[in-house]
Amino acid sequence: MDGRRPASPAASGAANSIAQVGFGGMCGGIGSMLMLLVAGGVLQWLGNFTPLFLFAGVMHPLAWIAIRARIEDARRLADHALR
Repeated sequence: MDGRRPASPAASGAANSIAQVGFGGMCGGIGSMLMLLVAGGVLQWLGNFTPLFLFAGVMHPLAWIAIRARIEDARRLADHALR
């Protein structure tokens, strides 16, 4: 390469990354809209915020455990592929 920047993201191969970021943002927006509906329903049904706070407190450790498990699976697959 001669150091010049490409004319467009598509020319640099970044178009796929841009599409993935946009899709991730869309999924996050839809998920937050659905979570607001669920939270409102739980609040109307039970009348307090306790289950919502418990849910919020439990989800972060569960997500960490799930991500760690996926990382270990990916490492095992990579090690197996390198043999």
